[in-house]
Amino acid sequence: MPAAVIENEAKTCLVLVELATTRGPINERRKIELTKSFSAAARLVFVSAVESREQLAHELPAWNTAVWVADEPEHLIHFDNRPLFGPYPNILSVA
Repeated sequence: MPAAVIENEAKTCLVLVELATTRGPINERRKIELTKSFSAAARLVFVSAVESREQLAHELPAWNTAVWVADEPEHLIHFDNRPLFGPYPNILSVA
């Protein structure tokens, strides 16, 4: 199981958050495992939570994932060419 599973009803997706301190950023193998485990979900969003950008120097996350950096909590780093949720003033508000 990931560290956190957040349901975003407005965007009909599940946000799967993995702590990089325990497993490292979500790599391709882990992304496949999580996809199989949550295959019933309409859409999955993969987020690796890291303490700092330096932690990313050891292993890059898989493509089509995002990284949340504790040192810069107001930003997500996208490992693709489009936003995870489209235009987003408050992308992680799950009201």
